[in-house]
Amino acid sequence: MAKKPLAQGNSNVTQSVKKAARVDTPRPAEPAGSADRPAAESKPTVSRTEKTPAPAVPTGEAVEVEAVEVEVLIETAALGSEAAARETTPAGEAAAGEAAEVGGVVSEAPPAPAIEEALPTIPIEHLPRPEQPRYEPPGYIRPPLENKYLNKEALRDRLWLRKEFKPIISYVGRLDLQKGVQLIKHGIFYALQQGAQFVLLGVSPEQRINEEFWHLKYQLNDNPDCHLEIGFNEELSHLIYAGSDMIIMPSLYEPCGLTQMIALKYGTVPIVRAVGGLMDTVFDRDYSDRPWEQRNGYVFHQADATGLESAMLRAIGLWYSYPDEFRRLVINGMKCDYSWNYPGQHYLNIYEHIRCK
Repeated sequence: MAKKPLAQGNSNVTQSVKKAARVDTPRPAEPAGSADRPAAESKPTVSRTEKTPAPAVPTGEAVEVEAVEVEVLIETAALGSEAAARETTPAGEAAAGEAAEVGGVVSEAPPAPAIEEALPTIPIEHLPRPEQPRYEPPGYIRPPLENKYLNKEALRDRLWLRKEFKPIISYVGRLDLQKGVQLIKHGIFYALQQGAQFVLLGVSPEQRINEEFWHLKYQLNDNPDCHLEIGFNEELSHLIYAGSDMIIMPSLYEPCGLTQMIALKYGTVPIVRAVGGLMDTVFDRDYSDRPWEQRNGYVFHQADATGLESAMLRAIGLWYSYPDEFRRLVINGMKCDYSWNYPGQHYLNIYEHIRCK
């Protein structure tokens, strides 16, 4: 978009400043015959062949009149209404700065409000709680768990997936090497081979990876059990969380990870690699040493296709062969609380212990 020309609304300020500058500085004597020259800035509607001398005004009087005019203009610019302040443009700010320096005198701007006055006060009960979904897409239905299947149907309608008795496996996130992009591609085809449907929503910061997934999208475009969405759509991401049965995260490294925690709240079983925050929040149903009530997903260790296939095969097999057990696994995940409710209390306990020592 081409830059806009300087605003013409402040022309009075600019003309007054230029005029005042001419009064403060004595003008040099004009050469002979200069009065016969036409005016340089005459309006097109007025034809002048001779410059008429202006009436003589005492110098002191002219300075006083112009100084008063400039002060009024400066005060108007500095103390204008809030609506005018909101509509300030870079051109208007330049004109105001030009008007502030007249005769070597800089007009001081009004003091900025204190940070406490500038920031609004929000009652703590109005702040969003971490465990409450802050965004609910069209078609999303809150628990009870039976509504999970209605969300699944809404997802199939949105993406034109075939309505059959199959689990939906998904991936939502960035497409790059950290996220295990090659394992994600392998997971798509493996899910389809094992009788599942697959949905992907993501985009890559690297053009090469984006082109690979666009090519894959064209290749699988006619498959009724697969949909790849190259890009990011927050509304669609929440519908995918709500309608999927499982979600894969084959990251090579992951300091924290939010996707698996969001999926757990939506009743979607995470299939993750045992790294970083994924290992701290997802506990394998079959091999974890934690109590059964705390097991909430599937974990694999090797960053290769064999490791991913082992976890996906166990999850898909449980969905088909033991639906009640899979339902219990979903409920375990929805009970997980990774908000600041418990860590906040732990910090308070530590501070209290230090204070009492």
